[in-house]
Amino acid sequence: MKSSKRPPKNLNENEVNEILKLTPDTITKESVINLIANFDGEQSKYEPQDRFVLKKDIVNKYAEENIINEDIHTTLGRYLVNCFLFFNNSIILKKVGYVNEVIDKKKVVAITNEITQLVLEDKVTVSEMYDYLNRLNWFGFTLSSFVSPSINTDILITPPSVEKKKKELISVNEEELKKGNPVVATDIESELISAAKESLKDNPAKALYDSGSKINFSNQYKEMNLMGGPTINNETGEFRIVTNSLIDGLDKDDIAAQGDSIVTGVYSRAVNTQKSGYEGKKILAAMQNVVLDRRNSDCNSTDYFKIFLTKENKKYFLYRYIKKGNSLVCLEPDVIDNYIGSFIQLRSPLYCKGKKICNKCAGDIFYLIGVENVGLMANKLSSISLNLSLKKFHDQSLHTSKFDYKNFFN
Repeated sequence: MKSSKRPPKNLNENEVNEILKLTPDTITKESVINLIANFDGEQSKYEPQDRFVLKKDIVNKYAEENIINEDIHTTLGRYLVNCFLFFNNSIILKKVGYVNEVIDKKKVVAITNEITQLVLEDKVTVSEMYDYLNRLNWFGFTLSSFVSPSINTDILITPPSVEKKKKELISVNEEELKKGNPVVATDIESELISAAKESLKDNPAKALYDSGSKINFSNQYKEMNLMGGPTINNETGEFRIVTNSLIDGLDKDDIAAQGDSIVTGVYSRAVNTQKSGYEGKKILAAMQNVVLDRRNSDCNSTDYFKIFLTKENKKYFLYRYIKKGNSLVCLEPDVIDNYIGSFIQLRSPLYCKGKKICNKCAGDIFYLIGVENVGLMANKLSSISLNLSLKKFHDQSLHTSKFDYKNFFN
């Protein structure tokens, strides 16, 4: 397949009509290949970035009601995704709308969460959810051979401006790096990563990293093109700083540090996972008798958590109960946005006075998914720890955070 592409163009009426003939049931691998794939050095018929105006009536027809008030300036690629994933189910389309933006991993997760809410509300069946997931997987895997971004020379060769910046930063911080200061090293990494992202922002190959599809700019690109960074010495617990990247090649002094890096990853995967497993067994033993009371039960607790609700944290409080005047309100999806930007008084199992956890303190989510032995859900903590140990085999990047201790004291 040809790696170079022509610039995106505005599609004419006949071209748009050809595209609109496709439906959720007629989009196949062959039909998409005919539209956007190129072989043997030939230019494809269309590019996913080609632009056109999508009439609002087309979307509203699939939604079976008027959800769009204006025509949409969109692209061929976005139309294909929306048509295949959402147009076959009017309920899902009304919930998600026409997604006229880049659909990366973060966006896919957000959309899937929205559709999951429809299942909890019995607006979408489980089989319809399966259909969406099957379509999502088909689109990603079946078409990956000709729609997924790939690498090019620019992404393999570190930009000269970034190389220059790297030399300057290493020179200025030479003494601290020799001491193995991990904070200084991670600060340098952060500056280099930001500079590289800026330099490559218009490069099509960077889409491979931006997609969030199992490859991370701050891990893979950093190790390959920028610097190895801080590596812990498994004998002393101290850090050694590898300033070379894999493309630079390792110095003799870096070989031991690189060996430590390999040992750390393998040990975390093979041995540290047993710690998470053991902690999980202890959690299950301690929490197995924590169960929910009957639906609509209320211990009448008068204690609440005061929490400031934001767009970012609202997902953690869906279907929970808050105090409003002398009554309680359940933060359902169509209600919760009314409280964003304000403090809420949240009922919590920590303040429950019942022998079992009552409905009002636990919220509705566990009843909706059919979980009664809610204490067993605490095992998720050990699952998170287990996954972090497994991921350390692939990513040992060091992350630091800065905070003002004054913020933790009144």
